[in-house]
Amino acid sequence: MDSPFSRYLGTNYIPSDSEIECIQTTLVDYSTEVSRLDSLIRELNSRREKLTRYIDSHRALISLGRRLPRDVLEEIFVTCLPTSRNAIMSAKEAPILLCHLCSGWRTIALSTATLWASLHLPLEFIFARGLHVPAIEWIARSSGCPLRFP
Repeated sequence: MDSPFSRYLGTNYIPSDSEIECIQTTLVDYSTEVSRLDSLIRELNSRREKLTRYIDSHRALISLGRRLPRDVLEEIFVTCLPTSRNAIMSAKEAPILLCHLCSGWRTIALSTATLWASLHLPLEFIFARGLHVPAIEWIARSSGCPLRFP
């Protein structure tokens, strides 16, 4: 953008009163244009967010995870369990993590007994934290599957 004051920009030049008035008049027009563009950007961002939500929600409908047979999901879930130790009561790993992904997977995970046949049980910690009820529920979900011990 051309400015009659280009040669003074970035210097210590002090404009005169008439030059200040000229600069202020010019800045009003540019400020108005910046405001108009900001408004347009907000509108475009809003439209983009709506389109993205539409696309994402429809992609979720056709995702592979929704179409996998239950028995395949159960096998995948079981392979998510730790192999070098028993599972722990943590939302950061299977089987509890699997219950937080979606309601369909939660239903499958909660009813897959082999997921719950392994539990690391530090009894002092469990009783000190009042976790004995969740531990009992965990073991009950194993539904007669033999419990694993490392």
